[in-house]
Amino acid sequence: MGISRREKWKEPKKSPAFLVYGADEEVKAIFERRRMERGPSEESEALTQSSFIEPAKELIFDKENDRPVFHPVLPMFNTETAELELSAALTISLGEDDSEELREWVKLVLALAVIHDVPVYPDTEELASELASYHEEMLVVGFRTQDESGKDVFVRFNKLAGTSVGTLDHLEAIRATELQSPAEIQLIKRALLTELQKREEAGRLLASLRLAIAELEGLLDETVRNENALQRCLTQNPILFGTDYRRVIPKHRLGDEYEMDYALERVSGLFDLVEIEASTHLLFTQSGDPRKELVHAEQQVLDWIDWVERNGGYAQDRLPGLIRPFGYVIIGRTPNLDEGDRDRLRRRNSIFRGAFQILTYDDLLDRAGTLLKMLEGRLFDPGSTKTN
Repeated sequence: MGISRREKWKEPKKSPAFLVYGADEEVKAIFERRRMERGPSEESEALTQSSFIEPAKELIFDKENDRPVFHPVLPMFNTETAELELSAALTISLGEDDSEELREWVKLVLALAVIHDVPVYPDTEELASELASYHEEMLVVGFRTQDESGKDVFVRFNKLAGTSVGTLDHLEAIRATELQSPAEIQLIKRALLTELQKREEAGRLLASLRLAIAELEGLLDETVRNENALQRCLTQNPILFGTDYRRVIPKHRLGDEYEMDYALERVSGLFDLVEIEASTHLLFTQSGDPRKELVHAEQQVLDWIDWVERNGGYAQDRLPGLIRPFGYVIIGRTPNLDEGDRDRLRRRNSIFRGAFQILTYDDLLDRAGTLLKMLEGRLFDPGSTKTN
């Protein structure tokens, strides 16, 4: 359990009023006498950078002549009304032109603000992102200050040890009793927006996959199958091949020699090849030999892959990302394969491993269904140690 908020104020904290104004000379004299009593060394200590920050109600981050500055909102004593008034009349700046020195100075001011529980606000909304960037660097990398001997040292807060700034772990590490600066809130906001965007994208992906599976299932269940509709389903739903794929390009020519059925584009920008045959085709004869439709489809894909390897530069000029593509042959139905045929198909895929894969329409549907279960977290059965 951390220190309570009240315990931090167990001992009174004293700080001088920075400005005294008004007509009451007697009160002014009291402040002047106290200043003189402190002596040169104590007075010098009182006017350190920290002394401008600790009593501040807040710090305002601003830019003047394209250089970062801070305006501390400090108490001023009005001798006529005997009231403390808050004002942002002062400006804290660094007389340096070196951008690295300025950056280190900004981080030091932000660190002092954290130490003294002083919130730091951007002067305008346009400065919020820049302030958040400084704040994130101060938390992650650390800040430069001086030790007792005057030597430069780097310091980093440990309140977020083991977490990543600007992530949901950062959000979970926050304590309700600690001040969260506007810059830190900006980082938290960014983390939440990023997470929401990821979840929104995941939701769209799941919805797209569910619809594609339902469409393919419906077409395969029809008594009289529409082969054109099946091909359209596959080409309009690249997600059936996996989440790596985002679109299908039909009828792409490979020079004057070949025309691919379909080029399947990955999210990375690379392309794979697809040959789609009819779902009504049988893969093997009764004697176990591959049928001509299967052999033709395999040879088509092998010819395309060979052409791309021999004409790499030209192929990439015509379709950037067409580099050592993997191939798919989609053909036939699994229910039409007996156990021997399935073994033959497994051996055939083993032979062509690394070049292309032969899938029935049912194989493609099963793969998509397994992917959906995995994305929904339904693939693992808590009651067993095996996956479905």
